Amino acid sequence: LREDSLFDQDDELEKRNTDLAKAKRALELMQVELNEARKELAAARAHEGMSTKISTTLAENERLKAELRRKEDELKVSAEALKKAQAAEAEAAEKCKKMLEEIKSKEGSMKEKDEHLEEAKKDAQRLDDELNAARKTR
Repeated sequence: LREDSLFDQDDELEKRNTDLAKAKRALELMQVELNEARKELAAARAHEGMSTKISTTLAENERLKAELRRKEDELKVSAEALKKAQAAEAEAAEKCKKMLEEIKSKEGSMKEKDEHLEEAKKDAQRLDDELNAARKTR
């Protein structure tokens, strides 16, 4: 009886050892799965962080695009104002050129008239001198 009991106990221990080995393998497998899940979770968190960074960067890019469009519009307005100012300047320069030509022409005309006036004064003085001389001789 004792031998049967020992054999039974031995069988029971072997069965327990087998069950423990199976449980140990199951736990090891669960540990591997847990580690994989942790890695996946870390990757998901990193991906989520990158998604947030990307979203922030995209929002900043949109803000910069809007600012650039606003600056372009301001630049267009400034360019149009510059073109108008340049056209006005060119027109004023052309008017000044024409006025300068007119002034030079009038100066030439005045100089010519001054010369005629001087000649007329000389002629008048000469005639006056001749008239005085003729009066004296009479």
